[in-house]
Amino acid sequence: MKKEKIIFFIILGLFIAALILTGKVWISILIAMMLFYLVLALILVFAGGRKLSFRLNAEDEKEKGENAEVRFEAANHSLMPVFRCDLSLEEKNLLTGFSVLDEIRFGLFSRRTKEIELEAGDSVCGVLRIVLKEGRIMDPIGLFSRRLKDLAPEAEILVLPDMEKENVKIEELEHYDMESFRYADGKVGTDSSETVGIREYVEGDSVRAIHWKLSAKTGETVVKEYGFPVDTRILLIADKRVAKEDGAKKMGELTEFVLSAARSLAEREVSFSLGWYNADKKQFFLSDIDNRDGLYLLLPEFLRAPFSTEDADPALHFLESDEEKRYSSYIYLTDEPGKEDRGLEQLRDYGYVTILTPKKESENPD
Repeated sequence: MKKEKIIFFIILGLFIAALILTGKVWISILIAMMLFYLVLALILVFAGGRKLSFRLNAEDEKEKGENAEVRFEAANHSLMPVFRCDLSLEEKNLLTGFSVLDEIRFGLFSRRTKEIELEAGDSVCGVLRIVLKEGRIMDPIGLFSRRLKDLAPEAEILVLPDMEKENVKIEELEHYDMESFRYADGKVGTDSSETVGIREYVEGDSVRAIHWKLSAKTGETVVKEYGFPVDTRILLIADKRVAKEDGAKKMGELTEFVLSAARSLAEREVSFSLGWYNADKKQFFLSDIDNRDGLYLLLPEFLRAPFSTEDADPALHFLESDEEKRYSSYIYLTDEPGKEDRGLEQLRDYGYVTILTPKKESENPD
């Protein structure tokens, strides 16, 4: 816009100088026309486009690498025509944080509607959010502009992940038994149907917990430690941390690895939970999953949660959250198996920990 203004006023100045030097009538006519355009341009910009409305519609979901149809609709409800409207549309993958801008330019007569067909897609899974970021009403040659306010239209496209990664094998699942993992190993609770240990009596212990037979045999008063019942046996914790230099591809690969592991559990009809830390919302999210349908219902929420480049320890955030620690087994899915997180060390006090990475089938540090 600045460039157009400079060129316009340079030409106007040259014509004025030529008129002074030559006095030609045709030059004065050209100058009058240019001044008339200046006045007209101001009217078009500041009076036009006062009653514009916009809509965005897109396909709900698409495969990676495929383009989804996006329909952009603009309506001019005013009697004043819009000769030029410049808009910027942002396509942002909420999972990776990467975005691109598309520019749209159009004119619209009074009481008319225009529909423009666009395409949007990504080679990485996630949720692609399309937002009308900025709009300007301009005169035909771009001398003046007025910024449009209150631009609300947006649409979302679910870019489907590959949830059938062949390199995801959780061998530990083969020996899981629903009954044997109903109680957390070494976790003391109040369920008298399951005893996890014996210890000496201390003041304050319930009389009902005294092991009378063993106490009589040893000559010392001992009590039973009861089991801690576990509602959901397994918690998958997704480590959504990737360095900036790793880029969107690495984020997509780790996401698909996590979801493939979750699918492997769901297909075995194993009840489990999937948890992750959302760095934007500063909150640990956790959802229970009983079958494959439950996993697919969770997809949009999981794919909206962005990756963090900060040191956001997901296990620590889980332990510090209000979520109940009622799990006997934790599967930690990460791209950095060698990283010694404080939360991961503390997690081992609550149950059996397995670390899985996209590079290795499985690694159990315990």
